Amino acid sequence: MQTSRSPLLIASLASLFGFCVVGSCSKSGTSNDANGGAGGDQNGGGQGGDASGGSQGGKGGLGGQSGVAGAGGKAAGGTAGGAGQGAGGNAGAGGMGMNPDAGTAMDAPAVRACKGTMKAGSGTGAQVLRTDMAVRKVLDTPDDTTRLARDPVSQKLFLMTENGTISRLDLAGQTWTRQVAYTPADIGLATGEKVYGLGFAADGTLYLVSNVPKAVSPTTSKATIWKGKVAAGARTWTKLAQTEAYGRSSTIFDHEWSGIAASPNGKFVYINAGSRTDHGEEHLGARESALTAKIFKLPTDKPAMILLKDNLAELKAAGYVFAEGTRNSFDPEFAPNGDLLAGDNGPDADYHEELNFLQEGKHYGFPWRLGNEDNQMQFPTYDITMDKRRDPNYEAIKKGYWRNDPDFPAKPAISLAEPILNKGPDGNQYRNPTTGAIMKGDIATFSDHGSPLGLTFDQGAGDLCGNFNSAAFILRNGKAAGDFEEGRDLLLLTLTKQGGAYTTVAVTQIVEGVQSPVDAVLTGDKMWVLDRANSVSGGKLWEIDMPNGK
Repeated sequence: MQTSRSPLLIASLASLFGFCVVGSCSKSGTSNDANGGAGGDQNGGGQGGDASGGSQGGKGGLGGQSGVAGAGGKAAGGTAGGAGQGAGGNAGAGGMGMNPDAGTAMDAPAVRACKGTMKAGSGTGAQVLRTDMAVRKVLDTPDDTTRLARDPVSQKLFLMTENGTISRLDLAGQTWTRQVAYTPADIGLATGEKVYGLGFAADGTLYLVSNVPKAVSPTTSKATIWKGKVAAGARTWTKLAQTEAYGRSSTIFDHEWSGIAASPNGKFVYINAGSRTDHGEEHLGARESALTAKIFKLPTDKPAMILLKDNLAELKAAGYVFAEGTRNSFDPEFAPNGDLLAGDNGPDADYHEELNFLQEGKHYGFPWRLGNEDNQMQFPTYDITMDKRRDPNYEAIKKGYWRNDPDFPAKPAISLAEPILNKGPDGNQYRNPTTGAIMKGDIATFSDHGSPLGLTFDQGAGDLCGNFNSAAFILRNGKAAGDFEEGRDLLLLTLTKQGGAYTTVAVTQIVEGVQSPVDAVLTGDKMWVLDRANSVSGGKLWEIDMPNGK
C-alpha cells in the first residue's frame, strides 16, 4: 500500500467531483404476461400484464396519471396487479420496487426476506454495516483510474484511466487480472487528453467523453464524445460529437464534460457538461456558458460528427439540450423503468449535495438554487461575514469567490426543479443557516460536501432481498474538509415515485471506510466498487456481497 500521493492527483479529484481543500485543490411501458405491467408516465399508460394481479406484482405504479392509460390486464388487479382495461389506475410494477410509472415490466419474482440486520462498524478500512454483507479487495488499480463499467454483451468489467486507457478485467479461479483492451492511440485520443466519461449501450457500443487538458489550453476547453462500435469482432472508433472551444474559468471549478449514459434503446446518449464555476461567480469576464452546467442529449445515428456550438439558441433548436441548471452530475444513470437520475455535487460552502430525476426541458436551479436552498450570493444584501455556511477550509471561501456580487444574474422567471427529498435516516446532515449548528433532518438530498458518485440500480430480478430488491445505490467520494460526516461510503436508496415524480428517498449507509470511491457496477448479488487513489492509499477494486436472503 502506498502512503502518499501527488498533490496533482488530489487537485484532479477536486476538479472532477466538485470539491476542494485549500492548497489542493420517460417513456411509456410494456410488459410480459406477468403479474401486472408497469403503469405509464405522463406520456401515456403502460400495457398491463394478462395475469391477475396480487401480492407478487410489487407496488403499483400510478398508471397514466396525466396521460392516457394503456391497456390493462384482463383480470382485475389485486393490491398490486395489472391495471384494468386502460383505467389509469394502479398498475402493477412488475416487482420493480421503486414505485415506477414508466418503463418495461417483467415477470415479478418472489422477493426473499433479508436474513441479516444492521451492525456497527468497527476498526478502520472498508467495512460492511450489515450481518448479511461482506467486502473484500480483489485488485489493485492504477492511481488515476476513474471509471468502471460492464459490457452487457460479454459481461466483462472494464476500467478506464484518465488518459483513456481501457482495461478488461478477467477472473480465473479466485484471481482477478487486468488486461489492456484499448490504448489512447487505438481510440484516436491526443496526448494528454482527459477522459472522464465511459459507458456501454445495450448492444455493446462503447462511448467515451474526453476533454482538452488545461495544460495544453489553459483558458479554453473542448469536449469530444467518442463512439466505439463492434463489427466483425473489432471495435472501430469515431467521433460522435465535439464542442467548439469554450471558455474555462482557469480555476479548479472547471468541471469539464464527464458522465455519459446510453438510453435503453441505444438511440441517444446523455452527457454531463459540468459547470465552469463553483456557484455562479464570475471568472475571466464570464460565468456559465451554453456548453456548461447542463445535460446534453445526442442522437447516436448521425452519419457525420455533431458540432456543438457555444450558442444556447442553436443548441436548443437542434434538440441537444436535455436539461439545464445542473452543477456537476458526474454519473447520470438510467433506472430499470427508463427514468434518468443523477447525483449532483454541491459547492464550496455548506449547501446540500443533490439527487435529481432528470427530465427533458427542466431547469435544476444552478446557480440560483443549491440543494433546496437559495444561493445567498444572488441577493444584493449578501454579507459573507454573516454567512454561517462559509467554511474557511474550502478553496472558494479562501479565494474570495463568495462575495457581495451586485451583478449576479437575476433568477429566470421559470419553475426550477427541486432535488429529491431525503427522509433519512442517513446522509441528512445540514448546517442551520441561522445558528451555524450542524443538524439532521429532511434535506434535498445528501449531507453537504459528500460528492455523490457511482449511481447504480438493482434490476428487480430477485437477486437481492427485501428493500434491496429494485433499490438504487450511490457512493459518496467523501468530504475534503470541515465538520460534516466523512462520507466515503455506499448508501442504499429506497425511492418513492408518485404522480410521475420522485417525492422522497430513504437513505441508509451500508458500507463505510472506503477511501475514495468513484464508480460502481452491480450484477446479481455482487457489487464492484472502484476506489480511486488518494493521499492515503493507492487505487483498488472492492467486491461486495450484497444481501440476497439466501
